[in-house]
Amino acid sequence: MVPTKLSTVRYPRRSWPGYFCVVNGNHEHNAHPKSALLPQKDRFSRLAGPGSGLRKQKNDAPGVRADLPQSSVPAEMVGKYWHAGSFSMTQFSNYDGSYAGQAFEIATGYKFSADGTAEQYFYWTKTTTYCREQVLGYRKGTAVFDTEKKTFRFYAGSGYYRRFNSCGGSQSPGYGQRVEYGADDLHPIYVDEMKNWSLVTEQNRLIWRIPYTDGSFNDFTRAEDPK
Repeated sequence: MVPTKLSTVRYPRRSWPGYFCVVNGNHEHNAHPKSALLPQKDRFSRLAGPGSGLRKQKNDAPGVRADLPQSSVPAEMVGKYWHAGSFSMTQFSNYDGSYAGQAFEIATGYKFSADGTAEQYFYWTKTTTYCREQVLGYRKGTAVFDTEKKTFRFYAGSGYYRRFNSCGGSQSPGYGQRVEYGADDLHPIYVDEMKNWSLVTEQNRLIWRIPYTDGSFNDFTRAEDPK
């Protein structure tokens, strides 16, 4: 697996030295934190065209920031949890850092409501000879699907993450504690974007497919909801 291709999710800066972000509408990896700012002028211009369904009125969904853009969601994707990666999110809430899987794992998931409100989940882990570092994160916000241009953006309004760092038998301070995301990891600084997505059916399974420039792609499939 090539880890940089699985997701455009940017992990907490204090936990993950390399991340994806949107800079002038392009994805950049290992970008300097100051370059992660999304220009104000770019926030709506590319998403408000025909087929976007973008709503410019305030978001009135409970628990979601009112300043976040949102659109309708393709009917096939509503109410389902879409997952890509090697880690199951079914133990998201009570996960304790004890999972002992591969040396490197990464997983990302989304759940969409018809009105464009959305939830994002992710898991990342890396294991070295004596140490294991894991990040489990959650964000709540809104989604904008442009069904004509085939672009997708997730705007995070709130969220939190938990870190599990251990070396040998010792655990780092703050092990497993819930930490709220700050402004650097929420809209408008953080925006997750995917381009040229499609919905395809293979072996009677619906797939939300994200292509990459090298001809490979990342497949999100429907899975059991995180718990």
